[in-house]
Amino acid sequence: MTLFERSSFVKFLSLSAIVPDVFAASSSAAAAGLPDDTTCATQVIGTLSCLPYFIRNVVNAGFILAAVIAVVLIIIPGIRLVLSGGEAERVARAKRSLTFTIIGLVIILLAFVIINLVTRITGAST
Repeated sequence: MTLFERSSFVKFLSLSAIVPDVFAASSSAAAAGLPDDTTCATQVIGTLSCLPYFIRNVVNAGFILAAVIAVVLIIIPGIRLVLSGGEAERVARAKRSLTFTIIGLVIILLAFVIINLVTRITGAST
């Protein structure tokens, strides 16, 4: 085994040791009597124990809204690029705008993935 194969194997073993504990922690929340997502959704008046579900829904809605805005902001420079008529300054402005919008969309997607990954690893998601 090379050094890379050994380190990958060790990482796999350490991850496999952590993952069952994460799932045990999330299932213990239901056993502790905490409300689940459906209980909070059917209540007329939310309680403080439903606050994590509310925050998660607000964050997810924010990510969806940001992604929709980013797609619109990708379409607008595309139209500007097509309508530029070959003028160097207008083409450069549209390309720069398109580049920054795509970078922003990638940052939004990475933030979404990182937040979901952290919540699953820490057992915060139920």
